[in-house]
Amino acid sequence: MHRSDAGVFSTFTWKAHKDCQDKNIKVLVSGYINGILLYTIEFDYNDPIFVAFIEKQLKKQLANGDVPGRNKTITFNYKSYSDNKSLKLYYLCRDETNLKILNWCSNKNFFEFLMRLKMNNRIV
Repeated sequence: MHRSDAGVFSTFTWKAHKDCQDKNIKVLVSGYINGILLYTIEFDYNDPIFVAFIEKQLKKQLANGDVPGRNKTITFNYKSYSDNKSLKLYYLCRDETNLKILNWCSNKNFFEFLMRLKMNNRIV
């Protein structure tokens, strides 16, 4: 089972990282279980904490810069964006049964994080 709080940038490079920063992209993280959308979160890629997290992984995997034909997969989880000031919860499933499944399948702290976003009216 895939962690419901994780995200991945595949075939990532220092150039891709710079492009994301220059374009000031928004990152969307969505969670599905059995094909049912349970949540969608958005945040700014350029948040300093998130950028530091990405750069730490790039420094480990591409310490000498980009190498032609060598791309890396960068993974992240909610801890790497949970303090992002731009964080928005765009969608949270209202079905109690599916929320119980999400609670059971996800990291307990992540589920509590989603509930705090909901309680603090961070839902758009």
